[in-house]
Amino acid sequence: QGFIVAVGGCVLSGCAADQPQSIEIESAISINRTNDPVVARVNNTSIYRSDVNRAAQAQGLIDETATLTTDDPVFLATVDELIDQRLLSLDAIRTGVSKNPEAQRRLLAARERILGNYRVETHISETVNEASIRELYQAQRELAGRGEERRARQIVLADEATALDIAQRLDDEEDFEALAAEFSTDDATRDRGGELGWVTRDTLRGDMRSMVFSTPIGERSAPFEVEDGWHIIEVIDTRTPSSRSFEESRHEIERFMTFEAVEELLSDVRERGEIERLYEATPKAETSTSETPAADT
Repeated sequence: QGFIVAVGGCVLSGCAADQPQSIEIESAISINRTNDPVVARVNNTSIYRSDVNRAAQAQGLIDETATLTTDDPVFLATVDELIDQRLLSLDAIRTGVSKNPEAQRRLLAARERILGNYRVETHISETVNEASIRELYQAQRELAGRGEERRARQIVLADEATALDIAQRLDDEEDFEALAAEFSTDDATRDRGGELGWVTRDTLRGDMRSMVFSTPIGERSAPFEVEDGWHIIEVIDTRTPSSRSFEESRHEIERFMTFEAVEELLSDVRERGEIERLYEATPKAETSTSETPAADT
């Protein structure tokens, strides 16, 4: 993503064609670099220490909180990758490829995605923190008599047809976790095989709450629709809540608050935005109800 943003900062702003590409790239990436050492120079442009850590984190090579040392093989390999990316980026500007309409479309899409994701990250960091997590934990302790907890998992699909197809595949004994990982549209649970964890009635809303607490233990719900898509719920276990410590509860609370924070932000921007959909729904194919006559015997 750092590579895309670096190039995009110039291409999207329409830099002059005769401007040296090194200045073009450098101006796009030299923002807020205080106490961020330069680890490589490429055609008079800088690659910074934080660029290397961020690239390694994005590839899942190190933990989000880790910092690479300069003798780490991952650090050295990542620096080489960033040097190659910078060389290709500079060459794209030199040859005029960066002005190609398709390149600009991709840069616009990448910029929109990155800004959207960053807006979500900043909102979460502002609303889901140590103080707010502890506050909700204390509120939950006061509701210790709230009743049954259930452990459940879900697959979220975009439309009814897909949901019915996945339900049939589950009936045919295909693996729930594998189908969730492949088809679920819910980023928060997809990579965990659809796992929701332990939930209570007061942490769920509407039909989600009804389906989780009405579906028998060990069974699945039929596909049902809520605001974010079509769901299939499987209830794994049930328990009576105990007086769990803050550390035991922290992960569940943080996950729930993160989900709520994202929903709150989306609701807010949708309400303030002006949305006009300029397409018509595709008509559904009519299903014939006629039966083929039985052959004479």
